[in-house]
Amino acid sequence: FDNAAFPYGNKHAEVVTQRVQLCLQQLCNYCTPALIVVACNTASTVVLPALRNQFTIPVVGVVPAIKPAAKVSEKRCIGLLATSATIGRSYTAKLIKSYAQHCKVISLGSDELVKLAEDKMHGQPVSVNRLKSILLPFTTADTIPDCIVLGCTHFPILKEELIKSTHPLGIKWIDSGNAIAQRVDTLLSETQRPHRQEVKHQAFYTRKHTFSKAFEHFFIQQRLNSPQLLFL
Repeated sequence: FDNAAFPYGNKHAEVVTQRVQLCLQQLCNYCTPALIVVACNTASTVVLPALRNQFTIPVVGVVPAIKPAAKVSEKRCIGLLATSATIGRSYTAKLIKSYAQHCKVISLGSDELVKLAEDKMHGQPVSVNRLKSILLPFTTADTIPDCIVLGCTHFPILKEELIKSTHPLGIKWIDSGNAIAQRVDTLLSETQRPHRQEVKHQAFYTRKHTFSKAFEHFFIQQRLNSPQLLFL
């Protein structure tokens, strides 16, 4: 919850790498985790090698779900919706080359969607008409993709509104959430868990300010426990 450096999507790779290393070192000093998940596509595309050199515990990254989208696309045309930084990374280009050579891939970078997702978590309405405007490169393409990859961990927060904004095109919205959860479960079953009392539902943040009640309500609406917010 690095709100002091928000957003990552418009920052240089070196800045993101140094920032993530710093935040995770401070966090690991506090809570001694069994495993790290870098829950950010933009960061994962550049920081994973450095983190795996820095820590001895497993590090799981989140990268755009190009492979599963390419497998299920009947049109052989998929969309990639991500931050501008993720779209421009060589790592992303390698994913497309490795797993989607048989598909047409339409890439769209939007840093505005990250802000809209944050606004939703703070109780502000999301304009479906604004989403329609952002998604025009997909919906006006010669071949409209039948699968669009949500290549930013903020974007599934807007999934309901994204579906409404592209109705009735029947687009499948694909993210890596389930795959990451399965990977974490596998690694934890292979890793000795720390012998300490488990503390649940804590969220650390990096810039002090008063969070609105709407933020807590968002977690309740998503059937998640509202976290205890702790300053890092």
